[in-house]
Amino acid sequence: MKFGDGGQTWDFVHVSDVFDAIITSLRNERARCVFNIGSVEATTINEAANLIARLAGREYLKPTRADEILLY
Repeated sequence: MKFGDGGQTWDFVHVSDVFDAIITSLRNERARCVFNIGSVEATTINEAANLIARLAGREYLKPTRADEILLY
């Protein structure tokens, strides 16, 4: 389910990359510091949804209609 226009961006990171970053931070002398883990590549919700739909062999959902109720 998508809310808004889908233009919102996220920085998606693979779980194995997060695991590697956590292990690296634990081995670091400054392990009690804050570490931000990211890919520095922003992906819109629309891009992610289109990729998932393509990989699933399905059509992406149609855009929201002007009179559609978004909150239930």
